[in-house]
Amino acid sequence: MPFIEAHTLEHDFPEYAERIRQLYREDLEFKLESEHYHQLDKKIRGLEASGITTDDENFYALKRERVQLKDHLYQQIVESSTIPEPG
Repeated sequence: MPFIEAHTLEHDFPEYAERIRQLYREDLEFKLESEHYHQLDKKIRGLEASGITTDDENFYALKRERVQLKDHLYQQIVESSTIPEPG
């Protein structure tokens, strides 16, 4: 089975790795959405690696959903990073 690299948020946005971990701990919505993102990524990578043929429409719908969710999560990360820390 070929190795397909994971598209984790921390891997794709290393400059925000600490902020991603903080949001995951402190923001339930972010946590749930990032968990869904990682489940989607795992499913897509599993399909790619296994060579199981998928209906093109279904496969590309999963990939579109992953991209849209990743964009949404990235916006949350960036916007929360520009808010000054209290204190």
